[in-house]
Amino acid sequence: MPELGGALGSKIRSGFWLLLGGVGLATLGHALAIMAIKIPLEKYGARSPDEDLDAGGRFAVLFSVLVTYGFAHMLLLAAGLLIILSRYGRRRLMQGLIAGWAGGWLLIIGAAVVWGVLARP
Repeated sequence: MPELGGALGSKIRSGFWLLLGGVGLATLGHALAIMAIKIPLEKYGARSPDEDLDAGGRFAVLFSVLVTYGFAHMLLLAAGLLIILSRYGRRRLMQGLIAGWAGGWLLIIGAAVVWGVLARP
């Protein structure tokens, strides 16, 4: 196998791609968790834009969305821990998974805060 030289070779040898792969896996996990929210929204949400949900209906929608989102993140955390603890969990991959998971949470919380500020009348 030919030896890679230069900057690219050093990035490959230092685990740059493992780090990038970990961030990508964690970001994909966040996207799947957000897509999972669609299931309870379609099941419990309003059927048309003109339909008004009472307080109990709004609570049911919010509760089911939060439970689904939390369950999806528990599964992602378990899968991430399995990868980290397995023999394939190299140090750079672990760092990428943690960075992607934390970065995804920061983006989600930031988007919620911005939406909450902009949605006020």
